[in-house]
Amino acid sequence: MIRLIIFVCGITGILLLFNNNLHAQISQGGRPTDIVCQGKSGIEEAWYKTPSINQVKQLESSSDTKKERSNKPLKYAYPFYVSLSTENSGKWNVSGNYRIWKLGIESEGAFSIGLLFGKYKLPPGSRLFIFNEDRTDIIGAFTELNNKESGQLAVMPVAGDKIFVQYEELIDTEFEGELEISRISHDYVGIKSTNPRRPIKIAGECNIDINCEIAEDYADLKNSVCRIYIQKGASDELCTGVLINNTSHDGKPYLLTAAHCIESDYQAQNSLFLFNYESPYCGSIDGDNTHSLEGSTLKARFDSLDFSLVELSVSPPNYYRPYYAGWDVAPKAPASSYTVHHPQGDIKKIAVDEDSPVTSDFNKNYISSSFWNVKRWEYGVTEDGSSGCPLLNNQSRVVGTLTGGVANCQNPENDYFEKLGKSWDYNGTSEKQLKYWLDPGNTGETQIDGCNPYTDELKCGVLTNFTVADTTQLERINDNDPTQGYWTGTNTGGYFEFAEKFSGLNSCDISGVSVGVAGSYVENPGMDVFFGIKVYEGDDVPETLLHSQNFTLSLMAEDAMNYLAFDNTVNVSGTFFISFSVSQLNEADTLVVYSAKRDVADNTLFLKDNYGWEEYNVANSTSAGTALLMEVVACNIDGETDGGFVPVDILTVFPNPVSSGGTLNVYSSETIEKPEQAIICDLLGKQIPFQILSKAENNFKLQLRDTRMGIYLLQVEINGKKYAKKILFIP
Repeated sequence: MIRLIIFVCGITGILLLFNNNLHAQISQGGRPTDIVCQGKSGIEEAWYKTPSINQVKQLESSSDTKKERSNKPLKYAYPFYVSLSTENSGKWNVSGNYRIWKLGIESEGAFSIGLLFGKYKLPPGSRLFIFNEDRTDIIGAFTELNNKESGQLAVMPVAGDKIFVQYEELIDTEFEGELEISRISHDYVGIKSTNPRRPIKIAGECNIDINCEIAEDYADLKNSVCRIYIQKGASDELCTGVLINNTSHDGKPYLLTAAHCIESDYQAQNSLFLFNYESPYCGSIDGDNTHSLEGSTLKARFDSLDFSLVELSVSPPNYYRPYYAGWDVAPKAPASSYTVHHPQGDIKKIAVDEDSPVTSDFNKNYISSSFWNVKRWEYGVTEDGSSGCPLLNNQSRVVGTLTGGVANCQNPENDYFEKLGKSWDYNGTSEKQLKYWLDPGNTGETQIDGCNPYTDELKCGVLTNFTVADTTQLERINDNDPTQGYWTGTNTGGYFEFAEKFSGLNSCDISGVSVGVAGSYVENPGMDVFFGIKVYEGDDVPETLLHSQNFTLSLMAEDAMNYLAFDNTVNVSGTFFISFSVSQLNEADTLVVYSAKRDVADNTLFLKDNYGWEEYNVANSTSAGTALLMEVVACNIDGETDGGFVPVDILTVFPNPVSSGGTLNVYSSETIEKPEQAIICDLLGKQIPFQILSKAENNFKLQLRDTRMGIYLLQVEINGKKYAKKILFIP
């Protein structure tokens, strides 16, 4: 049984306003011609090298240590202003029907490099790519579909301190393209890197991943929140923003953030918005970072109340699974609140305050009594990079956005959110209020619900067999002989294809799959190495092949989710399988995918060798079962299921979180025969010691001491079956 993560709009008759240039800010995929035809690019290319910067000094200036109230953007990149065009830089070559311009850019010590094209106008048939030196990170193709009225284009950072810009133009083109790089951003924090993809500055240990059990009641909202890349004069910054609904329910892609994040029309036009950047389960694997949009229009901003409202240049497509958050502008404080955000620019997290926020000032630069003060977060905290994140009430409606504060993991107290009710119509002009835009019909409504703008066949969700009780593992076939390889990757045991089974739906359309890659290695980086993804239908094992597509191994990031988009949508009916193969890899190349660590007899993984398919727990007699860390993006879904493997409601724990020295109460509706055999382990599988204080027929009490803050897994055996619960430990 699969777990279906989907967000349904409660509004009927919603009309989605598509922009005419639906793909205008989305890359079109493909491969640079020069890479395929000529092998590895090298030092023969023309280079531009930026001046050196003091990265230690830059890191110190972006420290998240707060001694007094301050805003919470994350400074992450130093800008260089340049004028590098196809006329004054780089080198032209001819290959087939194309003239190819290539420019190398080096910014020594950068984790990644971002670019702004101050001039961008391409003719039909032309393509633009940006990629790093060893070709492990490629973005593009950008084409004439990315032309904008502003004549500019900002692109996502590319990992590494040496990158290539490559423009391919047809020899018989309608007109010569205009292309000029005006800005180079040197990432000194590490928001993106070659390997690992998140090298430093991840969020503090007290933060809670959005797909942990504590956040299950707030699942609808997570797809409304995005990470924002903003270009500023002294330093590029990261903030958080939220898609927000309006009373016309027309799907206009309005996005709300802080005024100190997006400060001008220029910044709005050249900002980048990254959606769905999260771990797919309750664990800190790096999320997929491909669902981005570029550009917006500033609609309203008021610095004295610290809000900016922009309209994205294009509506997020259905396979981004967007959600437009509702709002509440009533003056009454919510009984409790929470926020979803990107602290330190990290994967999506949640922070929860179980008490009411109070009305407060922030500082003398802002209008008095215009902020909600969260006195103390019970779970999680905000950090640099969280600025602009929404404060949501217990009906999951936006009531404010983060301005700043002093809260951190050591002292999670005193964060301040501008009041949405104050920003609503405090200022009478449309450019400085929210009401004009979010209540365009002047209905007078003070609250509305959120919604999914896509309905029926356009509605999308994510299918996964991972549950909240699962942790990841990287399992070798033989621990005593590592050369034999992995159960879910390259090995000497003869297994060359690995399939995950999905059942419980009548039908759906699949547009791609995210795979949790644990290890990826290409011995010869100058050679393209491919692995295959296939879609099958079948009852008990993969049978009828529906789709087959190759992907480049060198582009796979380790310890991260990697989204693989299909060239064509694949319709499946009933039970289906998604597989990956390693048969095309060379002998010294490596690929291995994470699987679920389980002691329960539930399995959805199948292995194939020369004798055919068999279940993982049959091939591996020591295992009860497992599932691949895989998420399928599906639309036009017929039938829904909550799925899951082990019913965890038979087991209850309280309190959760539990603090150092505190007592954890474990209850079951059935007899717990051997509580002393219970296990507590961290998300990597390391067992944590604890003391049983008392026990009875269907409950026991235990105590942890001197344990690091974090998420742990409690496993208890009941009537011969093992059940699991996630617990949050706070020292």
